[in-house]
Amino acid sequence: MTDSTSSLLAEMPAIGGVRVLDMGCGSGILGLIAAVRGASFVLCVDREKLAVRNARMNCQALIGEHKIADGVVDVRRGRLFDFPGSPEFTQVGQKFDVVFANLDIRPDELRKGQIDQVAFIERVKEYVNPSGTVLLSYASFGAALPNIRNAVNTSGIRWIERSCNHLDITWYV
Repeated sequence: MTDSTSSLLAEMPAIGGVRVLDMGCGSGILGLIAAVRGASFVLCVDREKLAVRNARMNCQALIGEHKIADGVVDVRRGRLFDFPGSPEFTQVGQKFDVVFANLDIRPDELRKGQIDQVAFIERVKEYVNPSGTVLLSYASFGAALPNIRNAVNTSGIRWIERSCNHLDITWYV
């Protein structure tokens, strides 16, 4: 498990009965743990075909073990902001109570067109209920940290920053 995933899990709020969106879900670990802890609905989204396949396999394993009910988790392939206004997003319902975003932290030139944390912050209000919680992980290395903080400060989102240090890198949620 990565440091960023561990940080997000440590900050996971009470999840019973809420709707969860796991953006950039990878293996689905955050969304699936939310489902095991009692989320009423979880949408896991990733743009990578292999990640979606793995998240679906992990979901099916948990259904087979009777740890989550069939239909609680929906895993979809797509870019992070493909869904609002689309028929697929309308089918899954309204906004979410909890949004996880464990996004790619590499520099722009290495992300190959993937959304960055600043773009996520600018658009996350489309996804989260006004009283909802957004958990975004990011690291202290690279030039993005000041841009992330500036985007949050200008977004109107209530900002609470938590950090942990591992291998001389500070990880923020």
